[in-house]
Amino acid sequence: MVPLMFLARNRCARQGASIAWVVTRSAVSCVQQPGQSVELPVASQHSGIRMSAESNVTPPTSADLLGVAKRLAAANGESSPADIRYVKTDRNALKHIDGTQPKANDPVYLIQMTGNFVGYAAKIPRGSKAPRGNVLTVTVDAKSGHMLGWSILVEPHDLATFGVVSALQ
Repeated sequence: MVPLMFLARNRCARQGASIAWVVTRSAVSCVQQPGQSVELPVASQHSGIRMSAESNVTPPTSADLLGVAKRLAAANGESSPADIRYVKTDRNALKHIDGTQPKANDPVYLIQMTGNFVGYAAKIPRGSKAPRGNVLTVTVDAKSGHMLGWSILVEPHDLATFGVVSALQ
């Protein structure tokens, strides 16, 4: 099995994308320029972060969302992420930023934070450089609290385009 982040980097490079890549459970999206992405389906669902498979479905609280954000930031080299904000939206609204084609338009939370992130949580081949950026986003299922995908970017998204933005503290 080829690690997904390696697949992302190589496929994105072949597509001419250099801004960022987005990893979800079923696709890698290469961002060629802000607002544009190219979806690349993958055979593996391995994103480098263990996604919870609990059957207990409980909507996440803001404390849960903050916990997810801080754990993911720490796993990617940032112990003190700043400007942690989120917006409740739906999967279809995020299609243009993550390249996914959701089967259902489920509600999700898009969490965004800033810092100095290195994709330590990404599975990459030995000797390859981990992805780097100053923005980390994570998509969380609004019904279950399960993480659906995450990305490291160089430019933040305008969260207000997806709904009402709230801070997590």
